[in-house]
Amino acid sequence: MDTEKNQAGKHYIKEAYRALFDHDFTRAVRAFEKAIQCDPANAAYYFKLSVTYARNQQLALAVQTIEKALNLEPNNEKFILQHKRLSCRRYTEEAVQRLEDGAEEQALALIERAVALDPLYVRAHYVAAQIYFLRRRYIEARKAARQAVWLDPNSAEAKTLLTRCREKVIAEKKKKGEA
Repeated sequence: MDTEKNQAGKHYIKEAYRALFDHDFTRAVRAFEKAIQCDPANAAYYFKLSVTYARNQQLALAVQTIEKALNLEPNNEKFILQHKRLSCRRYTEEAVQRLEDGAEEQALALIERAVALDPLYVRAHYVAAQIYFLRRRYIEARKAARQAVWLDPNSAEAKTLLTRCREKVIAEKKKKGEA
């Protein structure tokens, strides 16, 4: 019986990969879910489903699913890294929402958490730079914008923000008589 379920799970994984190859994320999700039904103790299936949700911009489901994989294999480095990346994205999006709601302090706490989780996520650094800039913390804004540009040299918006930060830092130094 276990072997039959194991084989069925593998069949659904192959079906999911075919669906992904066809760019049919809905069909891929259904196939991964069926694979999980066949073998609910297979953490790798949850991981694959999490990646698929993330690619389909379903961040909340991606986080929930990777957490299930981590419950099964809490020391799996690949799962831990995926959870950090997804949590970073989630915190970044929440920070943007808080910023839009005018809750700058909450946005700042969220974005600092996001950057700590995944220091290679460009958007987190860019959003951090925006928040620091709005709070008139121009040196920190410049540092975050510089990091965003370093991670993505083609980001015109990060370059523009970095230029604005540099101008503010220079203006503040002149104002204080330091330049």
